[in-house]
Amino acid sequence: MDTPNRLMELEWDNDEAKIANELAMHTGMRAGEIQTLTVDDLGEDEIYVRRSGSKYDGLKCCKNGEERSVPIPISHQLYLKLKMLADFNPHGNGFIFYSTIKDKPMDSKQFNKYLKRALAEIGYADSKRYLLSLLETFLHCPHARLCSGQTLCYGPLQS
Repeated sequence: MDTPNRLMELEWDNDEAKIANELAMHTGMRAGEIQTLTVDDLGEDEIYVRRSGSKYDGLKCCKNGEERSVPIPISHQLYLKLKMLADFNPHGNGFIFYSTIKDKPMDSKQFNKYLKRALAEIGYADSKRYLLSLLETFLHCPHARLCSGQTLCYGPLQS
């Protein structure tokens, strides 16, 4: 069994971080893009990537300056997980990955923190080195292609 599947079969200490990492694995989205997702960014079978987040810049445009849509190449289950997280947001600000601070999303460092713990649990003692390799894989070869044989097609956001 490959590493991403093993990671998703584990119980994580933080469900939000697990779902964020699952989303990264299936879509190749960057942590800042995932961190700033709102319920309005969810379509039935795609995600609209409209912004990113940065510790220093706060909410900002996407890395290349263009909004885009990303297909969700898996079952409806991930969509339901994302909607559930948004429904639990006590602040009413729409963030799926929300923080304890009303107008801020969850810090994306939490995604990596819990991913490193999960990697250690499946036997990657040097999780930092492996994490960089895994993130490179997520960005350049989205996990959906590795798991299901599908090739993702990223295109500009349709009006």
